[in-house]
Amino acid sequence: MFGYSRRFSGDFEEILEKARKKLAEEGFGILCEIDVKGTLKKKIGVDFEDYIILGACSPKHAHGVLSREKEFGLLLPCNVVVYRDGEEVVVSTVLPTELAKMSSDEEIMKIAEEIEEKLKRAVDSL
Repeated sequence: MFGYSRRFSGDFEEILEKARKKLAEEGFGILCEIDVKGTLKKKIGVDFEDYIILGACSPKHAHGVLSREKEFGLLLPCNVVVYRDGEEVVVSTVLPTELAKMSSDEEIMKIAEEIEEKLKRAVDSL
């Protein structure tokens, strides 16, 4: 398993906004936001449910990882997805510890554990 998810009842836009706020409270900035529904409609004419990818980044942690292994940038930022699944809204985050397993650097794993704790706390607090 490479993600951590929680399901919520409520309005998609409200939960998305709460996710942005809770990530910010944990020290994450949103580097990018991808509207999958809008992109699929515009590019290939396909209807898709509400689905947003938030590219979350903790600058302090990103600096720590990239200072040790520059190629780790291929795995950044930490993606958080918010999507509709029937009547529920799912908020899911990547598990940085799973990504850190690609490195043999123990310090990167420690940083990943810190980031993962913050991401899970943000999701759990919605």
